[in-house]
This record gives sequence, C-alpha cells and structure tokens, in this order.
Amino acid sequence: AAGTLPFLLITLLGLEPDAFHKRVRIVRPLLPQGLDRLDIKGLHVNRASVDLTFERDNTGVHVEVTNLDGELEVEVTQAV
Repeated sequence: AAGTLPFLLITLLGLEPDAFHKRVRIVRPLLPQGLDRLDIKGLHVNRASVDLTFERDNTGVHVEVTNLDGELEVEVTQAV
C-alpha cells in the first residue's frame, strides 16, 4: 500500500529512470483531471538530481527541466 502513490506517479508521468546510462526518459506524460501543474524536486538518478515541472496546456502535458545537478540526460517523448 505504501508504494501505490509513487508507482501511480511514475506511471502517469511516464518516468523511466535509467541510472546505469545516466538518463531519465519521460514518455507521454499525463496529469490527472484537475491538476494542471506538478513540480518534482530532487529526483535522484544515479548521482544526479533533477527538478522537473509538468504543465498542461491545450496541446498536452509539457515537461521543463528547472534544475539539474550532475550528469544526466533528460529525454521527453510526447504522444504522436
């Protein structure tokens, strides 16, 4: 039960961390109805830390890297 919320968040936001390759992929991020913006601060992948902002507009959910500390590639793939 304690892992339900983190799992739900990872699934909705499309987060696919890959510490071995120092990368995080964000694939087709979604936000629940009524939530138009979500800030994630201090997401650790390998030895890097990243802050992300997920924001909904008319065309979908967009992701912005607001802070990056360390070596990490952030790749965002939107719905096609």
